[in-house]
Amino acid sequence: MNTNKNQIKTVKLGEVAEFVNGYPFKPTDWHPDEQGLPIIRIQNLNNETKPFNYFLGKVPGKYYVDDGALLFSWSGTPGTSFGAFFWNRGPAVVNQHIFRVIWGDKVDPNYFRYAMNSTLDHIISQAHGGVGLKHITKGKLLDVEIPLPPLPEQKRIAEILDLADEARRKRRENLTLYDDLIRSLFLQTFGDPVSNPMAWEVKKLKDMSTKILSGNTPLGGRKVYVDEGVTFFRSQNVWKNRLVMDDIAYIDGKTHSGMSKSSLKNKDILMTKTGRINTENSSLGRAAMFTGEDDSANVNGHVYLIRLKVEHNTRTDRHYPLAWEQIPVCEMKGLLVHFSGSITVRDNNPFGFVSARGVDIFISPPQVDEEGFEDGSAVQGWALKGLKPHSTIPSWKALIIEHE
Repeated sequence: MNTNKNQIKTVKLGEVAEFVNGYPFKPTDWHPDEQGLPIIRIQNLNNETKPFNYFLGKVPGKYYVDDGALLFSWSGTPGTSFGAFFWNRGPAVVNQHIFRVIWGDKVDPNYFRYAMNSTLDHIISQAHGGVGLKHITKGKLLDVEIPLPPLPEQKRIAEILDLADEARRKRRENLTLYDDLIRSLFLQTFGDPVSNPMAWEVKKLKDMSTKILSGNTPLGGRKVYVDEGVTFFRSQNVWKNRLVMDDIAYIDGKTHSGMSKSSLKNKDILMTKTGRINTENSSLGRAAMFTGEDDSANVNGHVYLIRLKVEHNTRTDRHYPLAWEQIPVCEMKGLLVHFSGSITVRDNNPFGFVSARGVDIFISPPQVDEEGFEDGSAVQGWALKGLKPHSTIPSWKALIIEHE
């Protein structure tokens, strides 16, 4: 137990809670007719649409959970698999690679969940394994420290963060509707970019650009990230038509200067070059435009920097979807169709790699853009409703300091 400079007590996770690993179910334990209790696997925590396997036998009581159980996934893909979750889908049994967290009387469970999730970067940095699959040992997890204010203050912080989470959820819903609207208007005006029924001129992205390159991973990886500095975009920040700042990283000026080739300019396009394909939230081929100041940000090695030639770049300022919306729109059709010949997939792995230089972009006459997007369209109307991709959400650390 420690005290920091603001007199906020910190504790190790193992001092205030017990972590019980799940049962090592085997495929032979699964009931063929899906009878019994659902087996909670990591995929069932981070995606409620994923199917369950079922178990009809008996295991020790510590592996059974019900609504309200706090679970922590400690193995898998960094950025998607690790995290603390409340279980809310009835009686079930817990699979291995998931800890059931039994909290003591010194912690509010909701605050504890937020506190654990706020340390995920540190937890992942302590994990073992390759780039795509890691796990943290129980011993190292129990040694992770979190701030622990008095119990009433924990409850107050958790209540505020619950409101922030609800605001974030509603924002995501609005952005989904906004994306659907943009796609609909785009397809109505320009046609399907895969089949190109209007026979627009087609050019390779490399012929429309002055620069296409991969970003850089700084020497030392996440260890060189700082609390404040130059914005550093990673693949999780690049979504369909928007840059998400929820999990943004920062690098210092010296690191930024050493990666000058990937320093961003206003209206550069960022596109994810690796990730999952053909899933609900495919991470491969997402694209968004950087609208910040020149040289105020940088980008890592899993993201392409695409800088259009002047004749194409000037059009993207007024005609929002034209030059870069086509790439994510095609995810509806399936990336393997649009990027035929450009995606590499090994051994049926759900992850792929896309070569941006070979992407086809069709070019419509300027008057079509004006007719489709400059007539007081619904796109402008939605923008006026304040559906902005970046909202300021208070962090749990800020809330603790605020109390002081």
